[in-house]
Amino acid sequence: PADAAPAEFQVWVGSGKGDPGTFADISASVYNRSGLGDMYGVPLTRLNKDWVTSPGGAKSWKVGEDGVTWTFTLNDGFPWSDGSGNLNADDFVATFQHMANPKTGYDFAWYYSKGSGNILNYDEIVAGTKPLEELGVKKGANDYELIIQTSEATPYLPSLFGFYMPLNGKQLAAVGPQYNTDPKTAVSSGPFIVTEWTPTRMAAKINTKAGKEVMPLL
Repeated sequence: PADAAPAEFQVWVGSGKGDPGTFADISASVYNRSGLGDMYGVPLTRLNKDWVTSPGGAKSWKVGEDGVTWTFTLNDGFPWSDGSGNLNADDFVATFQHMANPKTGYDFAWYYSKGSGNILNYDEIVAGTKPLEELGVKKGANDYELIIQTSEATPYLPSLFGFYMPLNGKQLAAVGPQYNTDPKTAVSSGPFIVTEWTPTRMAAKINTKAGKEVMPLL
């Protein structure tokens, strides 16, 4: 509304599951995620108002002649709020490996398995029969190129990537997947960042350090 406070003073407040044992991010847990659990990162693709797959963290993508090797060219304009750099291929690789890791017990693993995302070796890694390094998600020729291989032709693959958010690879390794449940370790490349987290209340404010490409989400 016309009389709303400036964006930097607006705070989103929610109630419900806010205890430290609850995951904040949709890529850490889908069914136990917290409020705005999909607002701390930028997905590879988005669906616009007409449900058309559109650029997100990736500004373009193409599939190779083999029909199973996809190259995503990432946007280099999404800085992490802690100043550690921009969202890049390493973050996406770390996130996919986290979701496939059998030790994680990710509750939405089926989404990228055979018959859905068809990501190469995903099912075998979830089952513990292949190492994480064989997952069909790898860094390409530079920090902003991501290669995703599927086990069979999956022409709808880009449309699947609007329903998860990349985790920060460094925080994931150093703190664990729940880093956004503590404002001291919270980091975002998306439109919001956590500022308060208690057993009964959580609050998030607009991430003023977000890249200009994030602003349309607001």
